[in-house]
Formats: sequence, C-alpha cells, structure tokens
Amino acid sequence: QDALCRLVMEIKSFQALIPRLAIMCDECDVEWFMVLPRIVLLAFLKDPAGKLGELLRILLPHRFQGSATLAAGGAVATRELQDLLGRFRQASAALAQVAGASPAEGPAAQEAAWEVLARRVVNGSDAEALKGIGGGILQVQRKQALQTLEAFYLELE
Repeated sequence: QDALCRLVMEIKSFQALIPRLAIMCDECDVEWFMVLPRIVLLAFLKDPAGKLGELLRILLPHRFQGSATLAAGGAVATRELQDLLGRFRQASAALAQVAGASPAEGPAAQEAAWEVLARRVVNGSDAEALKGIGGGILQVQRKQALQTLEAFYLELE
C-alpha cells in the first residue's frame, strides 16, 4: 500500500512537470499505458532502496535475488538491474554536466537531470526533453549525454 501511494505521488510530480501526462491519464490515452511502466522504473532508479523498490520486486521478481525486502537488505537486484542503475547514474551525471550545473550545485544539478529524464520518458523526444538547456552548450557534450541517455531508454522499452 505504501508503495502504491508513493507511485501516485511520483505520477503527480510527473504531471506537474509535464501537463500532457495529466491529459493522457484523464483521457485513458493508450500512450499512458506505455508511459506508466517507464515512470515506475525511472522512479525506482531514482531511489532503489525506497518504497518503489518493493513494488518493483513484486512486479519483476525475476530481477531480484532473495526473498526478503530491499529495505532489509535481503533482496538483491540482479546484475542486469544493477547495470541499468549504473547507466541511470551515468546519464544523470552527464545531463547535469550538459545542463551546465556545477558539482557544487548538488541537488539543483540532480533536479535538472531528473527533469530531462522525466520529459524524455513522457515525450519520447530528446529535442523536447532538452528544450531550454544551455543554448551555448558544445555539441560534443550534448551528443555524449544523449548517447548515454539512449542506452538507458533502450532498457526502459
């Protein structure tokens, strides 16, 4: 129950960031059902030891080893899921760098990266997701960040 409440909170935060998601949800748009699993996985990757970790363990038991809960340290993600978590962290770091955020900004850099990832999950477009991120950014940095993102999103599909 706590995990489902947490998921609802995550969905609401996505809707506040991307109003189109609220419309998809209200209209029971087919695309909503394609986006929902991506939101669940992205929210899990943001906080793998949190409440959504337990939900994911129930939904995808083959991706975890052990029968205890994640919070208790008994269930361990498989190597594939750990690799995905590593790619998520790399993509977040690359996006924070592309957004021009300095390491000293910490939470602000992470929030900027999270917004790009959330927009990419819902909109499915790198151009839309990166809208408004530093016009003077070198193309090489942008390309590197997008390559990291693309590998990450292939796992989401």
